[in-house]
Amino acid sequence: MPILSESNVQSYLDRFAKVAPDATPLWGKMSGAQMLGHVTMTLLYTLGEAPLLQFRGNFKTQYIYAPLLLNGILKFPKNVPLPRAKNQPPLKFPDGDLAGLKTAIDRVLADAKAGEFRPPHHPYFGNIGPHRWLKFHAAHFNHHLSQFGA
Repeated sequence: MPILSESNVQSYLDRFAKVAPDATPLWGKMSGAQMLGHVTMTLLYTLGEAPLLQFRGNFKTQYIYAPLLLNGILKFPKNVPLPRAKNQPPLKFPDGDLAGLKTAIDRVLADAKAGEFRPPHHPYFGNIGPHRWLKFHAAHFNHHLSQFGA
C-alpha cells in the first residue's frame, strides 16, 4: 500500500496538475478545484487546523474496513458521504489550488519527519495514528485522482 512520503510527493503533484479546476469528475459532484480544496482540508484536519469531526465509526469501520482500505486490500468506495453531525448540511470545501495542496503536504511531511505529527482521530476509523494517516492520505489522493481520470 502506498504511503505519502517525500519520495512520491512530486508524482502526486504531477497527477493533480492534470486536473483542471473546472474538470468534470467520472463520478460524484465536485469540480477539480473543489477536489483540491477537499484533499487540502483533509491534510489540514490532520494538522489540527480544521474543525474536529465527530467520530461516526463503529466496530466494522475501525477493525474491518480501516485495515482493508489502509493496506490496499479494498479501494475506497465511490460517493461515500462525509461524516457530519445529525441534521447538519453536507460539508462544503473551498476551491483549492496546487500551491495550497503542496504547502499542506510539505507541512504534514515535515511534522512527520520531526516526530511532531499528532493527527486527531479519523471520523470513521478512529485513532489510526500518524503512520496510518499517511497511508490514508496516499489512498485518498489515489481515490480522488482516479475520480478525475488522472
